[in-house]
Amino acid sequence: MAPSGHGSCARIFVAMHRFATLVVVALAAALSAGCAAQSPRNRASSAAGPAVGLIAEGNAFQRSGMRNAVVAGIARATGRDVVVVDAPASADDGQTKDLAAKLAKEDAALARYNWRETRCAADWVMLTAARNGLAGVYRMTLDYAERRTPASKTDVLPASRHALRAVLGAIGLATPDVIVEESITGAVTVAPATGGASRLPLSATSREIEPTAFSAGLDVRGAVAAAVGKLARPKEPDWEAVARKLLASGCPFLALAVSDARGSEPPVRRQALAAMRRSVGPVARKPTAGVAPSAAEPPPAEPVPEAAEPPPDNNTYSCDALCSMHMIQICNRDKVLWSAHRSAWKSTPCGKRRDEDFLQDCYRQQWLNGAFHDSCVVPCEASTEGREQLINILRGAGCVRLRPS
Repeated sequence: MAPSGHGSCARIFVAMHRFATLVVVALAAALSAGCAAQSPRNRASSAAGPAVGLIAEGNAFQRSGMRNAVVAGIARATGRDVVVVDAPASADDGQTKDLAAKLAKEDAALARYNWRETRCAADWVMLTAARNGLAGVYRMTLDYAERRTPASKTDVLPASRHALRAVLGAIGLATPDVIVEESITGAVTVAPATGGASRLPLSATSREIEPTAFSAGLDVRGAVAAAVGKLARPKEPDWEAVARKLLASGCPFLALAVSDARGSEPPVRRQALAAMRRSVGPVARKPTAGVAPSAAEPPPAEPVPEAAEPPPDNNTYSCDALCSMHMIQICNRDKVLWSAHRSAWKSTPCGKRRDEDFLQDCYRQQWLNGAFHDSCVVPCEASTEGREQLINILRGAGCVRLRPS
């Protein structure tokens, strides 16, 4: 007997359903294999050196799978494992507060130091890397946007996808007559950056006609890998050098925190504490019985204004303190710098920091370019002649409280 029309239709529908199921299973298996091949966990055996960190910010990371795609992109570009840092180091975290409280307990003068160091906000990422033993940290801000519009007659689906769309549409895995546009925008930074860009914008877009559940969509991993590949490559930091650089840039507490986290050499810690004490100034103390006040009080932490009293013994100033005076005097006495910022030059007591923004920037540069440590502290500490030469330079720059050598 010939099959009825209804029976034929039923068998066709069952066959289509079975075909669709096979397609779904095959595609899912292929996608799973592809994702597994690119996952950071599977790349661990080929990762070279310490991992890098990721600080993820922005609404894009609220989407399912976005963080994994970004991690995979960074891993692809760096060849390293990627650790997502959910709680970056900051002035308000528990470890930082505990360190500040410990220092204040050890030295009452340090209780007055502003350990938040807001001027060093961009450098706190280095403490994040130090605490987690990372080669570097990527901070990525990404915002995601999606736009759906009706497909028009000019938006033609490729013929090769017509059959697949019909099958997937029948089981609810396709979105007919719709165009989906996706985009991510933001930026990525890396620290520490050694030779190359430390920040780049990041963006990517995609446009899909009648997308299915298996459409490629936005290639976040590829966009991230391309951007990260253009940035400077992080390598395992020399933590003592990092701490010294932070100290030279005017971030002594942060330098000390990094030193504590990674166990840098004691000199960095001593120099950081000395810089913090200079910043807050000396603590007034009562003279000890039987001892002259000048001997009972500690040497001044910062140079003081000129006065008519006899000059103190030059030995009360460390090379660190003398070099601080020298760097500050270089900026304060630079009349060309004052003129370039349309400011009338003003005489300033020896070694006194001024509040003008251009002078604050000048002070910072003297430490950043290595002049403070390499060109001043090292020669001063190396020999008596080096120290005497520095004192003579300072006297010539107006520091008359220093006695002639």
